[in-house]
Parts: sequence; C-alpha cells; structure tokens
Amino acid sequence: MVKKRKDVHRETGKQNTNDGHAETKTFIQRYDPRRSVWTPKGREALILLILGGIMAVCYHVAAHRVLLPTTKNNLDDNKVPAAPALPIVQTDDNTKKERPVVPKLGQSTFKDGQALQRFFQQYATKNNNDGAGFINVAELKMDDITQLRQLAKDIMNRDMECGSPTVNNKTIADKSKTGLEYCFWPSKDLVSREALKNFRFEQFDWNWVITSFQDPVVVRHQRCLAFLDAGVNIGDWASPIIASLPNVTYIGIEGSPPTASLAAANMLTSVQYHKLNNAKQYIAPAVVVPFAVMGHNNFQAAKTAGGVCFSHADGGNNGGREVTKTTQCKPNAAAGAIYFPSMLKDVRTQFQSDCFGSSSPWPAIYIAKFDIQGFEFRTLAGAMEYLERKPPCFIHLEITKSARQNYALFELLVDVGYNALWRNTDNWAQSIYEQPPKDPPYWTASKSIEPLWKVFEKDFENRMDWFYKNYIFGFEDREACIRRLLA
Repeated sequence: MVKKRKDVHRETGKQNTNDGHAETKTFIQRYDPRRSVWTPKGREALILLILGGIMAVCYHVAAHRVLLPTTKNNLDDNKVPAAPALPIVQTDDNTKKERPVVPKLGQSTFKDGQALQRFFQQYATKNNNDGAGFINVAELKMDDITQLRQLAKDIMNRDMECGSPTVNNKTIADKSKTGLEYCFWPSKDLVSREALKNFRFEQFDWNWVITSFQDPVVVRHQRCLAFLDAGVNIGDWASPIIASLPNVTYIGIEGSPPTASLAAANMLTSVQYHKLNNAKQYIAPAVVVPFAVMGHNNFQAAKTAGGVCFSHADGGNNGGREVTKTTQCKPNAAAGAIYFPSMLKDVRTQFQSDCFGSSSPWPAIYIAKFDIQGFEFRTLAGAMEYLERKPPCFIHLEITKSARQNYALFELLVDVGYNALWRNTDNWAQSIYEQPPKDPPYWTASKSIEPLWKVFEKDFENRMDWFYKNYIFGFEDREACIRRLLA
C-alpha cells in the first residue's frame, strides 16, 4: 500500500510550509514521475531500476537548478533551457502573496503586440489592484462580448465562426431575438467544430458537472461551492455550465490570452442569457483567470523570464497549446503566469468571503477539472496544504497516454486522502462507465492500487500517444467532504 504523507515527512524530516512549495522536490523524488503508467516487468524493470539510480544521482546534483516546462512535459530534463525573451514585471518583494506575471511589450520579439497589451490593460489587470488578475464576466456588459471577440481575433490573427448551439436542447443564444450568439475558431479546430454542434465535445463530462451541482445534497449549498475549470479552452464547458447553473461560482483558468478572451465572450453570452430572461435572478461570479497556472518552481522560472510562451497553434486545437521553451515569442503565443496557491486564496477572499465562519484561506471547490497539458502533477504538488485542508470532493482529470507523470499524480492524490476512482467516460466511443454519485466507484482505497494500472493498460492499448481518457478521483463520503469544505 502507498505510504501516507506523514510517513514521507518522517523520512525526509521536512515540515509543511505556507503553500507546500518547499516540498515540491520532495514529492518529485517521492513519487518518481519518470515512471510511466505501465508496470515494468522482468528485464524492463531491471533496466528501469539502473536508469532510475543514475537519474536520481543526476537529479540531486542539479537539484538547485530551476525546472522549466518543456514541450514533452517530463521531468527527465534538468537542464535550464533558454528562457522566453520577456522582461520581468509585477514582482513585489514586500508581500508574501505572489502576483501574476504579465508579459510586457515593446521588446524585439513583439513586432505587433498592441492587441495583447489592450487585452491585459482592459480586462486581465483592470480593477485588480491586488494583483489577482481575475476577469469576472458576470460584471461585464453586453458590449464587452464584441470587444473580447475582436481582441481574440486580433491577437491570434484568425477569424471566427458563430452560431446558436443549444444546451441540452435548450436555446440559449438566439441572435434574431436577443442578439446573442456563440463564436469559436474556424471549423478546422476540433473543439470549436463540436461546440458549434450543440457543445458536443466532451458533452458527457460537462453534463456530469451540471447534474452533480443539481443534486439535492449540493443544491442547498450551491452559492458556496465552486467549480474550478483548469483548462477552459474556448469555453466549450464553461458556456453550457454557466447557462445551466447561474447560482454556482465558476472559476476558469486559461493561460492563452486570445483563447481566454474568446472564452470570456462565450461565458458572457451565457450570463447575458440569464440577465435578459430574469433580471432579478442572482447570478454567481463567472470568472476567467487569463494566466498559465503553475506550481512554485515553474512560476519562479516564469517570473524570472517575465512570462511564458505557448507552442504554435496549428489550427487543429487552438486552445490546447502547451507552454514551451523558446528564445522567440510571437504575440499570439506570449502569456503570463499565476501561482496556483495564491490564485486559490484570491478566490476565497474575493468570491467566498461570506461563506465560512472559519479563517481558512482556502476556497470551497466541489469539483475541479484539470486539463493543463501534462502540468497537473507539478501544479497540484505545489499546493499540498490546500489539498490536505480543503480538497475538492471530485477531481476530473484528462489522462494522456504519453504523459510521464501519471503514476506520480495518482499516488499523490491517494496519499492526500482520495479513496475512490470512477472511470467516467470514453468520449471516443460515446459511452459512460461509471460516474459519481449515482454509480459506485470502480476502485476504492480498500483495494490494492495495482488494478488501476491494468485499467489504464487496457484503455490505452494500441492507441496513439496523444490518446486520452477522462477519470474522476473523489471521496466515497461526499457529504463528509462537503461539511469539510464549508467548515
């Protein structure tokens, strides 16, 4: 069985710090993220053992060096790659809270970055003197939809396609009657194409979020239980969820500025639907965080570089880009960064200040979804205090076959107390295995963790490296989890 975290502390002699970032390297060593999801056998195990010993020595030698994100998203590369040519901005040594890093223009790498600059000035940092960097679209006006879309087009230098996709057969945007419509990237973009077809992309998954918040056990606490969407993309989950759950606080994270701008416009479309149909109805905050969310090591590297750079958008999935290393960064790829624990604390103070009697700095997030291109482990490992004190009741994870940190990620979640896993959906086969709370979990902590790897092996057998599936980690006793969130 996996050792509990207290055993890890006893072995390493390390103490928990404010946000857990001092332990990130401990967790990297503890969970060995170089190991794949496949269980090694025979000669392969011996080779891995030898290689692991060599790499461990190399790791300790280079432990003082900064680990920057790479295109392949693995931790085997301990070299410091060339940093993006962006200046340092928004550093503040007089406060303990890390402020977001905003890319500053005017450098030779930004030949035409005026639209990017306008986006951050008008939306991403406007009225955020404390440096939170949130865009609460619920407070924006109808005219902002057009402005946000134009900024997205100008930054990305791509046109859009618009339409009136329905949400579970319900018309939300009717341009002829209300002037509302949803807009996405051209149909070559997979997610956009499916979104125009009634938000069909991962429909099983976002529908599960909606039904979970409509559960009677959750409804009476809706205003104090948030949904965290790390990896908003164009708003293909956000739009139908906000349209269906006006009382639930939505916190979305999208690191790519043009994609975040487009998502904000679509989210605002759903908000305006509620305002036009019932002006007196309470509408919960619907927030976009337009920064790449990071754990401590990666954030410090981004702060030193003055920002991050996303990979080239090939048109197949404009919103699914990765942070990469480069010495040249075009305006449509430049982005800022935000430290995950600081962002979580800002959610608590800005949007849930009246929900709890305690002084806990952490927000109450009922469901969290992470689809951040392989950086899930590093991000969560940098927020261990949060996961120990107020963990989400359910964490929805997109697991890719090629991700090198899957094993580390799952062991980390089990160690902080998650005791159940649901296999959720197969969006490629259009089928559902099991989903909480209506279905019992496929795996519980009372069993060995090894059967999980057999599930992954079967799911990913004969699949391409890019193939992914969605799984849900959670707690069997969700009512106890809710009580802990609201304590």
